[in-house]
Amino acid sequence: MASLEAIAGPLQGAIFHVTTEDVSVGRHSSNHLCVGDPSVSRQHCLIQPLQGEFIIRDLGSNNGTSVNGNRVNECMLADGDKIRIGDTVFRFASTEDVAPERELNLPDNGVRAVTASEQRVSDSAETIIQRLVDAIARAEEPAASVKTLLRIGAVLNTSHQPEELHYDLLKSLVEITPAEHAAIILLAQSRGSETAITGWDAARREPAVVSISRTLVTKAIEESVATFSDNVSADQELETLGSLAARQVGSVITVPIIADARTIGAIYLDSTHPSNRLTRKHLELTIGIAEFAGPALDRATRLKLLKEENSRLQSQLQLQHNLIGFSPVMRHITERIARIARTDATVVIRGETGTGKELAARAIHQNSSRAARPFEAINCSLLRETLLDSELFGHEKGSFTGAIAQKKGKLELADGGTLFLDELAELGERPQAMLLRVLQTREFQRLGGSRTMRVDIRIITATNENLEDAVAKKAFREDLYYRLNVVSITMPPLRERQEDIPLLADHFVQMYSRKNKRPVTRVSQPAMSLLLRYDWPGNVRELENAIEHAVVFGLTDEILPEDLPGAVLGSSTAGTALPLNYHEAVCEAKRNIVRSAVLQASGNYGEAAKLLGIHVNNLHRLMRELQLKPAAATRSGG
Repeated sequence: MASLEAIAGPLQGAIFHVTTEDVSVGRHSSNHLCVGDPSVSRQHCLIQPLQGEFIIRDLGSNNGTSVNGNRVNECMLADGDKIRIGDTVFRFASTEDVAPERELNLPDNGVRAVTASEQRVSDSAETIIQRLVDAIARAEEPAASVKTLLRIGAVLNTSHQPEELHYDLLKSLVEITPAEHAAIILLAQSRGSETAITGWDAARREPAVVSISRTLVTKAIEESVATFSDNVSADQELETLGSLAARQVGSVITVPIIADARTIGAIYLDSTHPSNRLTRKHLELTIGIAEFAGPALDRATRLKLLKEENSRLQSQLQLQHNLIGFSPVMRHITERIARIARTDATVVIRGETGTGKELAARAIHQNSSRAARPFEAINCSLLRETLLDSELFGHEKGSFTGAIAQKKGKLELADGGTLFLDELAELGERPQAMLLRVLQTREFQRLGGSRTMRVDIRIITATNENLEDAVAKKAFREDLYYRLNVVSITMPPLRERQEDIPLLADHFVQMYSRKNKRPVTRVSQPAMSLLLRYDWPGNVRELENAIEHAVVFGLTDEILPEDLPGAVLGSSTAGTALPLNYHEAVCEAKRNIVRSAVLQASGNYGEAAKLLGIHVNNLHRLMRELQLKPAAATRSGG
């Protein structure tokens, strides 16, 4: 029985057994292996047995199926192959071991220790040098060993590419030992990365997928112990290990790789031929090489990770967008936008009203290869079905009452660029059918026209509705749903990214201060406390409106609690509830301030506005807000 183990992604840690029957994989619940990932197609791929082997076939999935980093339509699977389906990476095992062996990232689980021939490894400089000297002295060909070690030293000093180092080390090891298979195993050094296994086939003199004894490698890594046997079949401790027995391994060596007093991986060597057995001399040479190479391997791996992180950060810095926020959820959104923008995939952006779905759509367009071409947006909820058809597809002169001239639709205007459909769920039945045809053929006709037009567009849609529910209720076409829902982004509500509120508030203060020509510098701490306490059902859009309200009606150079809308003022629930008449008291205080300024200016509203430090138009708006009539403003309050 074969198996699939999820080693990365949302299913990490799960193991699925592959029987002698076909196994379907996809997002739909009807599959044998259901992967609930938006990037996985409903029917994604099929794993089929064939004369004792297994074949994987892609079923025309949107994002493809990859084996060992290569996208495939059909591929014979080999033991250890890594299969990527959506965001999940599976490791394929063609057979189960006779005796269970541990994975590298699992605890002990009671597997007995190997006592064949063990050697504790130290990483002190003196020990490393002495071990190398002794190993070379006892080697069958000392001169060849010295030459190999000198070459390894040169490579370690000049190469900073992990893969290059791995291959050079493995080639050197099979040159000075009779090993038929060699592998370097390095543990993951960052969250989300995988244990790296690089294999080498001595006979073919090339990289290869190498089966290793996970139990021996795990022991080397967890206990910093080197293990050796020159007769596996006669060793009571090793003969029970299924991976060795299945491949008829005659001799084996596992050695830990140590750097900075910590074990970072292991070297694995084995031989099946009785006349080419690994010996204790080979063990000592391998230990010396591992200790010699460990720091260089660690540096190369760390340097690669730093370069990858630097590249990721540079890409994020270069991403053009108007999405404000550095919360973890927003960093995830910007990273996802950067990845999506490099493709031409159709996108559905989900999220509550006011979360910035159109900003996300524009960011995808601005960072795509279509950035220099048009971005056309249409709100499907604002137009009746007939007008929506005209907006989308255009119309010919006289095609309906009021069509006094030919009109190009958004599809035609967006040719070469991006079409953004907001409020997607509001599309009627007929526009849905017409849009489906556009997605399938990229062709359409204007209303009242007979000429078929072809366009090159990317379609991005947005909705605050549950499309799956709409499909279930037959309000939205299922075939259109699957055509549109290739890639999905969900914009987080503001209540889930409260750490971004001060940054957003400051941005809106600067924007509306310039717009209204009123010098407001910041949000006061008491007002910010209210902003952070409020639930923001209208999300970023409601926050923006609240800040504009405060800028217009405030009287100082900073926003105070009394400047905020009543909904925000009434939201205090932190144990210091505001008085029930607080808002009215604030309004009355504002009325008295305005009355005083108007009286001091002898009824001249321009002069009163100057006294208050606001524009005269803002003074009139403030008086309307406070329900102050011009005559009332000149009477004394009381």
